[in-house]
Amino acid sequence: MDVQSVVDKREAIEDAALALFVEQGFHGTTVPEIARRAGVGTGTLYLYHSSKDELLNALLLRWCRTLAVGLAAATRGATAPRAVFAGFWQAAVDFSEEYPEAWAFMMQFHDSPYIAEETRREMASIKAPVVAMFYNGVEQGVFKPLPPELLHAVCVGIMSEVRALAVLGQTTVTGELWQAAEAMAWEAISCRK
Repeated sequence: MDVQSVVDKREAIEDAALALFVEQGFHGTTVPEIARRAGVGTGTLYLYHSSKDELLNALLLRWCRTLAVGLAAATRGATAPRAVFAGFWQAAVDFSEEYPEAWAFMMQFHDSPYIAEETRREMASIKAPVVAMFYNGVEQGVFKPLPPELLHAVCVGIMSEVRALAVLGQTTVTGELWQAAEAMAWEAISCRK
């Protein structure tokens, strides 16, 4: 089997699992369904992922790593808290627009009980620059003196709800709307206007 065929099959399996997990949930999705949607046999799926749990972990890491690349690029050279926040926000918006299914998957499964400890550690490492921004902001008096995890949750919540409005067709999400949402998030967590 050539390398391209292996990559294509792995991607087909992961893409099928992503779609099914978002559509039907983890428990509502069976391995044979994933294999069928991917156009491979169930045995072939097990060549790439030893279990449905392992497949879930692989997907989380794949998409967290993709998001991390965008976050790093968006904040390169930024030092002021407002600029770092704006860079992180824009990178997350760009990711959610380019990969809406992956965004929905990450929002749905980021705290799943099926996440392996090794995956949790890598996800925490990937999230570390964002967490550090909130910790530093609290220490510097830029952000409200609240737990950084809560500040992060407020921002992710606003972003997720805007994305949900778009997916449900309840509003047209424009660049201006994203900017307004970013300004609201900043205002909600910052001490400075």
